[in-house]
Amino acid sequence: MESGSGGIFSTRTVKRAEVFLSLSALDKLRSLKGAQRTGIARFIDSLKENPSSQGDYTTVDETGRILQITLIERYAVIYWHDSPVSEIKVTAIISTT
Repeated sequence: MESGSGGIFSTRTVKRAEVFLSLSALDKLRSLKGAQRTGIARFIDSLKENPSSQGDYTTVDETGRILQITLIERYAVIYWHDSPVSEIKVTAIISTT
């Protein structure tokens, strides 16, 4: 099998995704303190390297888009992967309590 052919010995590199937060998600992240803020920020940052990461749950929005929901402590991070442009869109961070 040739190198770069997409097989087991492929040398292709996966493009890092850019991550975008909605204003409401950014406001929520900024309002959190300590370990909660750090944990959520680290998770969001990890999506750059693993943009196809599956959440703990999935749902479908009003446009039919599949949203991933990942639980971190007492918060749900809601996001979707816009694969054609290699972007992650974080749409909300909400309290689960």
